[in-house]
Amino acid sequence: MFVAMQYLDLQFSCTAKKSYPSLVCDLQICILNPGGLVMPLIIFMLVPVIEMWILIEVGGWVGALPTIGLVVLTATLGLSLLKRQGLSTLMSARRKMDEGSIPASELVSGVMIGVGGALLLTPGFITDAVGFALLMPQARHWLLIKLIDRYRDKIVIEGEFHRVDDRNF
Repeated sequence: MFVAMQYLDLQFSCTAKKSYPSLVCDLQICILNPGGLVMPLIIFMLVPVIEMWILIEVGGWVGALPTIGLVVLTATLGLSLLKRQGLSTLMSARRKMDEGSIPASELVSGVMIGVGGALLLTPGFITDAVGFALLMPQARHWLLIKLIDRYRDKIVIEGEFHRVDDRNF
């Protein structure tokens, strides 16, 4: 575990537990869970190192120019797939809005397409594989179902409302 802050006042300790579930506050020392901020930091540092290692290995097997060609080819194919999937998702969202419903799954799908496109533009074979997967509709649908299952009970919308009868308008 990683000690992030020390000597938090009591008020922040109580609020942090409610507002930030990834923070575990005990005895005025705030510790980040591995699932909180530490894991993205580790991934952010490890992925480029692994990508460089794979690029060097592939370059050793097939040569430098074919490796560069593969990276450019995957980026080019990814951009064309990104354009097609992005327009398809945009049209689907537009259709849902015209029907009067909220295009929630299309918005999440659009974010996944954007992340997939960014990963495809990043040089490397692992990021290309994840990027291509995020551009495939079946993989996005599967991931969307997993996200909904994981966060279904954690999403709470609070607020006040009052019912207005349609006849009063």
